[in-house]
This record gives sequence, structure tokens and C-alpha cells, in this order.
Amino acid sequence: LSCLLVDSIWIFSHQLPPAWDQGDHLGTAFDINFIINHPHIFNSQWWAELWSMTPSYRGPFTYILTAPIFMVFGESYKSAILSNQLFNALLLIATYLTGRLVHQRSYGLWAAFFCAISPAFLNQRTDYLIDLSLTSIITATWFFISIWRFNKYLSTWISSILGGLFIGLVILTKPTGIIYLWIPISILLVEFIINLYNRRLNLIIQGLFLIFTPVLISFPWISQNWLTILTSINKARRWGVLYQEGLEANSFSGWLYYPSIIPKLIGVIVF
Repeated sequence: LSCLLVDSIWIFSHQLPPAWDQGDHLGTAFDINFIINHPHIFNSQWWAELWSMTPSYRGPFTYILTAPIFMVFGESYKSAILSNQLFNALLLIATYLTGRLVHQRSYGLWAAFFCAISPAFLNQRTDYLIDLSLTSIITATWFFISIWRFNKYLSTWISSILGGLFIGLVILTKPTGIIYLWIPISILLVEFIINLYNRRLNLIIQGLFLIFTPVLISFPWISQNWLTILTSINKARRWGVLYQEGLEANSFSGWLYYPSIIPKLIGVIVF
């Protein structure tokens, strides 16, 4: 609630127009909002038009979730920035619950507090990009996979479905986000093989939910745009650091760029 209050004061005082990237995201959000406001869900052409709005590695999910905010507050840059509060709430709740799951309640509270005061997250909350939405969905995915793995809070059947659902949402937000899930996905694949060998039917079926649910969710978008997704991912790999400081992505300075700005991202207070 404190984040919402502080961010809202800033957002409604903000008067500058969006920069280049932000304008591109905002235009896509407007286009998707227009399509959603004229639904024809039983018409395949309507779905094809929806998926065609995001042909690059930037998936449609962030913009789809922005549409309800537009419906309430109107189409504007400020409304788009305000939609970050949905993702920030998801981030803080998932961070708290993961910390509580791993150790105890106080760990979850401190972790959520650090997320709330981090300059990196503050910058993302008051801008319209897809980084905050991707981070929040990845964090929620870690949580649901963890509760399935440790069999806590929810039944393993429900957590396996939710885990698969959120993996699919990561892909629909930005397919490269799967990189940040390589540890839990590797563990899940190993355990799935072990369960196959030991013929544990319940765990095998739950593992299939975790594997195939993301495919079912993301397939309509990927199947229509797979070529442009792959080519834009390769371009973005080289462009990321170059866009920040003019450094070549494959240079030594390029590799050290992100580790070097960790203090700035996390914040002096946390250090």
C-alpha cells in the first residue's frame, strides 16, 4: 500500500511524454486494448490479429494485463505506468511467500521490504516497460514450483497446474525469461525421469502438467510468430549492453557491465 501511494503521487505528477522504448510499448498496449475492447473470441481471425500485435520477443501478456487499467482510468501513459502496481503486488506477495517457505516469516517480510525500497524496482514501477512484469511472474513461478517440490501450502495437483501456468506466462511475457528458471526446470526434469523409472503415477502426471501446460498456453502466440521471435531474440542479445553504455556485448567490459551496477540496482541502504 505504501508503494501504491508513493508511486501514484509520482505518476499523477508526471508530465513528460514517453521515451522511445516506452512509446513503443505504449503503442502496442493501445493496439491490444483496442482489440480486446472489440472481442470475437470464437473467431480465429480475431485471435490471429491479437497475437500479431507482438511479433517480437516481447510477448503480449504485459499489454493484455494493462487493458483492464485502461478500461478504468482511460488510455494514457499514466494509466499504463499505473498497471505496474498489479505486477508489483504479485512480486511482493510471491517474494514474501517464497521467503516464508524457504525459512520463516521474518525472512519473507525482509525480502519483500528490500524489493519495495530497491532503486531498480522503483525505477521500473514508475516506467512502462516489461521488465517488472517479467520479474514478478518469474518470482511467482519460482514460488509455485517450490511449493510443488516441497509439498506445502497447496496440494501438489494444484501447485503443478499453477507452476505450469506461470511458466507459460513467463514465455508469453518474454521467452528469454526462461533462462532465469533453468535451476528449477533442471531439477524438475531430473525428478520427472526418476519418477518415470520408479513408476510413481501421480507424480508423473503432475510432471506432465508442469511440462505441457506452458506449451498449451504459449503455443498459439509462438506458432504464429516463431520466426520473428527467434530473430529478434538474437538481435536483443547483442543490443542489451550496447544500448546502455555503448559497450559490445561480447567484450570483457560488456560482461562486467551488469555485475558492476549491482550496488546501484539494490541500493546503498540495503548494502
